[in-house]
Amino acid sequence: MHYNRIIKTTVSCLGAAAITIASLMTGSVTANAADSSSAAATSNEVSGSGEYTDYTFAQINTRIRVPKSMITFTNSVTSADPNLSRINASADQLRIMFDKNNLYLETMPENLSYEVILGGVKKDGLKNYSDMSSDELAAAFEEYENHCRQAEYDTVYSVSRYNGPSGIYFVADFCTTTDETTVYSRKYYTIAEGCEISIALQTKLPSAGDPNDTTTYIFNEDAAGVAKDIVDNVSYSQMKEHFTDTSMFSELFGYILGIVVTIGGLGLILWLLIKTTSKPKKKF
Repeated sequence: MHYNRIIKTTVSCLGAAAITIASLMTGSVTANAADSSSAAATSNEVSGSGEYTDYTFAQINTRIRVPKSMITFTNSVTSADPNLSRINASADQLRIMFDKNNLYLETMPENLSYEVILGGVKKDGLKNYSDMSSDELAAAFEEYENHCRQAEYDTVYSVSRYNGPSGIYFVADFCTTTDETTVYSRKYYTIAEGCEISIALQTKLPSAGDPNDTTTYIFNEDAAGVAKDIVDNVSYSQMKEHFTDTSMFSELFGYILGIVVTIGGLGLILWLLIKTTSKPKKKF
C-alpha cells in the first residue's frame, strides 16, 4: 500500500535525521575530548601522577585538568548527565547558576564533602600578574586584600600570595555566612591572558580547627591537596572561541535532539503497530 510506504519513508527520514544530528554533535565533542585526552596523557606520562580529564574553556583562555575520580559538571551540562541526581539538580538549574555567576566548571569527590569551582571573566586592558613588576604586583595584592576584607558577609582568615607552576595567585581563606549557612572557602585568584580567573575550594563542613574560632581555619588536607593540584596543572593561552562553546548552544541542541528523537521514536512505534496489525491478503 502507498500508505505504508509513506509511513516507512517518514520513519526512515526521522531516524536518519536523529542519527545525523547526534553524529555531528558527537563528532564535535569527540574531537575536543580527543585533544584533551591526548594532552592529559602526555602530561601524565611526564609527571607520573594519576589520571586526569582536561576541560578547555576558550571564553576565558583556560585549560583545566581534573582527576577522573571526581564528579564534574561544566557550563555545557545536559540533562543526560547521570550525576545530576547525585546533587538533586537539573541541567537547566546548573546552567543558569553557571551563567549568572560567570562559572565554567564545578567538580567534587564521590562523598560530596567539598567542591572546586572555576570562574572567570575576560576583560580588555588587564595586565597579567606574571607580566607585572614587583611594585605593580605589590600594589595589586594590596588592592585585592582590601577588597576581600571589605566584603559584607565574609570573615577573612588570611590573604597571601602563591607562586605556582601555572602562575602567580592571590590566595584568600575566608568563610561566608548567609541565611544561617556558613561556607568555608579558599580562593586562588589570578589575571592571565586578559582574564580574571578564580579557582575556589568550598565546603560547608568544618574539618579542622575550632568552628567557633573566627580567626583561623584549616582545610581538610585531602581537599586542600586536590585544589592545589588543580591550580598547579591549569594552563592559560589565547584561544579562539567556537559557537558550540556556549551554554545556549548546549541547551538548544539538547531540546532539538530530544524533539527529533521523540518524534522518531513515535514514528517507529506507529510503523511497528501498522506492521503487526496488518493482515496479508489471501490468494485464491
